[in-house]
Amino acid sequence: MLKTKTNIIEILSVFLLTAVTLHSSIGQQPNRFFSSGDSIYVDVRPGNDMYYSHEVAKGTTLYSLAQTFDVNEQSIRIANQLKFKETLGLGEIVEVPLSKDKILLNKPKTAFLALWYSVKPKETLYSISKKFHLEIKSILGLNHKKTSELKVGENILLGYIVINNLVTEVQKKASETSNLANQTKNPNETVVSAFNPIKVVSEDIIAGWDKHSDNFSTFIVLHNKAKIGSIMEISYPMMGRKINAKVIGRIPYGPYKKEISMWVSPSTAKALGVLDNRFRVQVSYISD
Repeated sequence: MLKTKTNIIEILSVFLLTAVTLHSSIGQQPNRFFSSGDSIYVDVRPGNDMYYSHEVAKGTTLYSLAQTFDVNEQSIRIANQLKFKETLGLGEIVEVPLSKDKILLNKPKTAFLALWYSVKPKETLYSISKKFHLEIKSILGLNHKKTSELKVGENILLGYIVINNLVTEVQKKASETSNLANQTKNPNETVVSAFNPIKVVSEDIIAGWDKHSDNFSTFIVLHNKAKIGSIMEISYPMMGRKINAKVIGRIPYGPYKKEISMWVSPSTAKALGVLDNRFRVQVSYISD
């Protein structure tokens, strides 16, 4: 069993760089909320924390917002005083906390948003620079201003922030079903296209992870049926959490094959809120 654990960790280590590369390339594409170059308006709380107010639309979840802005899902829940497992309602305004340290003065080469701020009464360029931890000369340069004079309601460009893409392979294939004729083989299997039969499978399975292994920073899994290199959606009903993870390989031969259908990296298990070595999850994936 110890040898099997070692094999699993070695496989996760080998594919870690691939997973990171995928994550980087995904971030270069527009996501479901924004297109690269879009503008958002930010403000600060009394405690001087910067945030962006997002109106909840169809498909918006705490997880999707957290992934888009690369923030902790729990921090959004706390900022909006949302109770455990409380979901978002359509039209609701959600404040997404953002880090001032992530403000960039130059447009990044990856997908980005422009951060704007509306000047309030009695504010000066100096007070705004302190509020957002920026230099006055940087704000002047971004806005092509020659003086520090401001008007109430004037919109000031603060800089740029990188955003991440959320459109996974599973989500893409699911959206295609509304435009293509579906052919169902069984309740858990959908053929997206009769000419290109890609199967999107949903099922309940037992997953496992090693609490004592190194904590990889990327969400990756081993699964024996999902297409290698595809993105799997994982839901953990016990904690009401859902994440996406990349399938990087198969579970090595050994005793674990008899017990579980999927092996996940520590970061994947922790993001789901898992405490036990074995746990039941709901997954959706593209079948190989």
